[in-house]
Amino acid sequence: VVSLDTGKLLLWFSSRGRHFPGKSWDEDYYELLGHSQFVLCPSGDYVWSYRFFEAALCGAMPIIEKDCPVFRGFRYRTMNDPVRELEWRRDDAEHNYARCLKLVTVPPGQLNDEIAALMTSRRRSS
Repeated sequence: VVSLDTGKLLLWFSSRGRHFPGKSWDEDYYELLGHSQFVLCPSGDYVWSYRFFEAALCGAMPIIEKDCPVFRGFRYRTMNDPVRELEWRRDDAEHNYARCLKLVTVPPGQLNDEIAALMTSRRRSS
């Protein structure tokens, strides 16, 4: 991890990538997102990036390169927005968090059902 702190702007680089479990349980990464107001979310292998959803779940406002259907209904900023006009708003962060909970997380009951079904099918195939 390399970082450059200029006072109001922190640039943080990581070589951990998206390989499980290295990034999945990176406490420093999620703590940093939780203390950030804005997070740059450049396009990944596709126009969308998982970083968009990580930022939204941590209360930071995603800043994207390009719009895409996956972002519909979320509140975000773009890399073309004037920097002086960027404003973090709590209601935007709470809206994005609630939308993420609805769209990208699995309710505990459904998750338990899926795990039970996998265990049952695994026992049958053994």
